[in-house]
Amino acid sequence: MIFLGKKLPEELAGLTKNADVGISLEEDLGLNYRYALPNKIFDYIQAGIPVVASDLPLLDQLLQEFKVGEILRKRDPESLAHLIEHMMSNKGSYQEALKEASSLYNWDNEKKILINFLQLLHY
Repeated sequence: MIFLGKKLPEELAGLTKNADVGISLEEDLGLNYRYALPNKIFDYIQAGIPVVASDLPLLDQLLQEFKVGEILRKRDPESLAHLIEHMMSNKGSYQEALKEASSLYNWDNEKKILINFLQLLHY
């Protein structure tokens, strides 16, 4: 495993597509975090890499619905290592789900939802 440290946003797309697993371990520090869907989750999905995410409601719902990764239920180094090892040995099992999710969650689809919402606000 290699940790590259802080990177500029324009560097991330190229790096993300070469990753084996995407990790999003936000802490439940209030409603803003509890109901967050970080952009990086969708970056991982678009890059076709499975996701390890915190046990937070919307992350759990997304990963349960699409089967694009696993929820880390116990926040300790051993549990994280075990989950990543499990995912690495079953990486192929996520690929079809990642394709399906990426076809739904992309800017072409999301911009239509945003435009419709903004049009409703205008009236």
